[in-house]
Amino acid sequence: MKYYIRLPEPERIRDLDSAFTFSAHSAQAIGEELQKALAEPGYIQRWRQSLDPDEAETLEPEFLAVDAGARVLAEQKDLHIELVVETRLNGTAFKHRLRMLAGPHWQLWDVR
Repeated sequence: MKYYIRLPEPERIRDLDSAFTFSAHSAQAIGEELQKALAEPGYIQRWRQSLDPDEAETLEPEFLAVDAGARVLAEQKDLHIELVVETRLNGTAFKHRLRMLAGPHWQLWDVR
């Protein structure tokens, strides 16, 4: 799947109080951070370890999935950032990962 995402106010993602949100500032660095969160198991394993043990044991496998082939292109457009994400993760897992990184400060504007 290819997801088209907009971060309308990228500065707001840094206001979130979570160890799992974006820490990057530039569009390119945000794209790289998202790609790592989708492709590398370290990010999702840190999140799983932060959960209550009972909750961690009952997670659906889709939330723990990673896609080593995930690719993210990021571009600064005026005051917002546009991301094009190619991943084999299903929509539920992808959106969950994005909510962890950006909270409610993102918009899905197309899927192909």
